[in-house]
Amino acid sequence: MQQANARSALVIEDHAASREALRRLLRALGHDTDAVSTLAEAEQRIRSARYVFLDLHLTDGNGIDLLRRIRGDGIPVKVAVMTGSASDSMLAEVHKLQPDALFIKPVDFGKVVEWLTGA
Repeated sequence: MQQANARSALVIEDHAASREALRRLLRALGHDTDAVSTLAEAEQRIRSARYVFLDLHLTDGNGIDLLRRIRGDGIPVKVAVMTGSASDSMLAEVHKLQPDALFIKPVDFGKVVEWLTGA
């Protein structure tokens, strides 16, 4: 099993422009960043990340299911959920799984930087 370094990040986002923008931001901040568009790809890389930026609506499933697995398996990763969903039931489910951060789209990248730097 690969162990995550303190500056590794995984972006899981099916919208190409959003995925690339976040990947570039994280790299500019000094994070070794991988970006994928599906849950299947994420499953292959999740254990090598320290930070995960997780979209909820993906082409091959729901990001909540991945967050549930991360929490259930005790994977030591900080998860930031990023969603455009305004569904109260979906947001309630996300809150139950205790993500480390929740960003509503459009994401304010300044808030992402604050979260990562602890500012």
